[in-house]
Amino acid sequence: MKVFPLGGAYSIGTVPSQTIEFYADVLRHMILPAIALIFGRWGGWVLSMRGMGITIQGEDYVNFAEHKGLGAYTIFKDYYLRNAMLPQVTGFALALGSVITSGIIIEQLFALPGIGTALIDAIKFNDFLAIYGIVLFITIAVASLMVMVELLYPLIDPAHPSRLIIMTTATATMK
Repeated sequence: MKVFPLGGAYSIGTVPSQTIEFYADVLRHMILPAIALIFGRWGGWVLSMRGMGITIQGEDYVNFAEHKGLGAYTIFKDYYLRNAMLPQVTGFALALGSVITSGIIIEQLFALPGIGTALIDAIKFNDFLAIYGIVLFITIAVASLMVMVELLYPLIDPAHPSRLIIMTTATATMK
């Protein structure tokens, strides 16, 4: 169908520049690799989220909320979703490393220039210093993403101690 290009970071003959046309061309070339990277993991995440929802369904706090007379949307949002998301966020943090390695394969598949291509070239030519540098960069990137996920965790967890402190302080201030 030739809707999206099958390879390269931008069209052949295009000179890289700081223009909207160049950025639009790069964005058009990145759509298929992004779809391949995202949808490769999507099915497992959806099935895992469904399994967590079924597990949470019989919990005492959900039954208590139903007997309390809360609406279906409130129970879903405040009880199911928040508690089912906690293991998903942890799984996402653990999957960040595999997403980066999948990105290396995607770069090779779609002939994209990037850190994966540089790593493959360094391995081909036995350039150990480049391999060390790239692996160090990937390690720092994954560690930084893990720190961001850890900082996000208290915002999601309904029973996290820091969230309880913030909620009690806000309630006391409102009175």
